[in-house]
Order: sequence, then structure tokens, then C-alpha cells
Amino acid sequence: MKFFVFGGGLGNQLFQYSYYSYLKKKNPSEIFFGVYPNSQMAHNGIEIDKWFDISLPSTSFLSDKLGIFLYRVNRFLYYRKCPLLFCNRTYPQSTEHFFQWGNWQNYSIVKQVEPFKFRPDLFLGEENKQILEKMKMCNSVSVHVRRGDYLNPNLKHLYGGICTQEYYQKAMAIVLEKVEHPVFFFFSDDALYIEKEFADIKNKVIVSHNKKDRSFFDLYLMAHTQHMILANSTFSCWAAYLNKTAKIIITPDRWMNNHSKLEALPDEWIKIHV
Repeated sequence: MKFFVFGGGLGNQLFQYSYYSYLKKKNPSEIFFGVYPNSQMAHNGIEIDKWFDISLPSTSFLSDKLGIFLYRVNRFLYYRKCPLLFCNRTYPQSTEHFFQWGNWQNYSIVKQVEPFKFRPDLFLGEENKQILEKMKMCNSVSVHVRRGDYLNPNLKHLYGGICTQEYYQKAMAIVLEKVEHPVFFFFSDDALYIEKEFADIKNKVIVSHNKKDRSFFDLYLMAHTQHMILANSTFSCWAAYLNKTAKIIITPDRWMNNHSKLEALPDEWIKIHV
């Protein structure tokens, strides 16, 4: 029996589900219970099963109470830098722990499990359908510019100063050198910032209408462009994993200011030193 914690935003939930699938594949007779603590949720809560054709591990009254208790014990110990009793926060470490809590942002895990499939009943809406059609008619390049929560002082010291103007200018220069007549589709929660900072880019489309619980559709649209410029974000990383046609994928070589090692990036992606 294993308890598996899910939380964070959609990108981290996808990494977590990949590791859960990996453990299930490795231990087909194992019984898994899902743990879904409110304190672990970000943005729109657990939404992975809303957009993807998957089944989350079940829970019951007893397993939920026990799982939440174990989660709180591990969280208490983790943030006090004490040795953990049950928890495996990173990969690769022992997969035998019966309490699994982490993000496991590792491409070697992702490529070993069955690829995610979008739910067949997704309702894109008219505006997203029109953008999708535009993308099909040109050399489309998605550009993910994450502002919003990354400007929060609690997160800025971790994620700020990585995807700068210099990073995006270098990335777009690579695309312009390799792609004829590209059209840049900017995905951002700050349309005014894009208008101001990228005013010199004439062949652009700004996508900023997919708000809150519709933000998934930015990921969906990015996953259908021909080329991609990523932010330091698991959200655009997963758009790239799910993109089956992208020829050029550009990413910063690190996602956080306190981490240089990044195991989520495939070798074939172009990495810009930041």
C-alpha cells in the first residue's frame, strides 16, 4: 500500500501523475491511495483529470484521514530539515517509501510512461478555435511569458530574473534565423506588458483571454504550435512535452535561482544560458 500526494499547479500535477504511473507500472499489484491536501493546491486545485483522459488514485474516509496526517508529519519534518520518515521528495531515490510526496520533474520518468491524452470532450470556445486555425495557417511560434504569481515577492526571488527581455530576444533571434516568416503567439497573463515590451514585434498575436479555470487552454494551444519559446515554468514545459509537431523548442537552462541542475529538459531542446 502506498499513499501518493497530489498538489501544486497543473504542470506539477502532470509530473506527479507521471511518477505515479511509473510506480504503478513497476509495482502492478500495489494498492495506491491519493492524498489531496488543500494546503498543497495552487491556482485551480486538482484539475488534471478535468483536462486529460486519466484516473486519479482513489481515496476513502480512512485513507484520506491517514494520508493527511502523514502529509502533515512529513511537512513538519521537511521544513525543519529533519530526516523524513516516509517521504520521497526527489527522484531518483527509493521508490519503496509508502508515502510519496514531491514533484519529480524528471524527463526520464515522463518518457517511460504512457503519454497523456487530452479529453475528447474538451470545449475550446470560439476564440480558441479561431486562434487554433490561425496557427495552422502560418509558421506559428508560441512564446510563454509568465508574470502574475512570479511577481509576488515570495516567488520573485526564486523565479525572477530568469526569463528576461534578453532571454526572449535571444530566443526570437534563433527562430528568425531558422524559420521563414514566423508569427509569434504570446501567451501571457499581462497583455499590456507584452504590448509595451515587444512593441517592435509586428507579426504577433497576444493570447490573454484564458483566465483562471480556463488557463489550461493556453497549454492546449501552445501544444499545437510549430515552434516554442518556453518560460521557466512546468506549464509551458508540459505544453512542449505534449506538442507532437514542434520543430524548435527553446528554454532557459534553469528554472529557479537556487537550482542549476534541471532534469526536466530533453537533450534536443535548445537551452539558453541565463
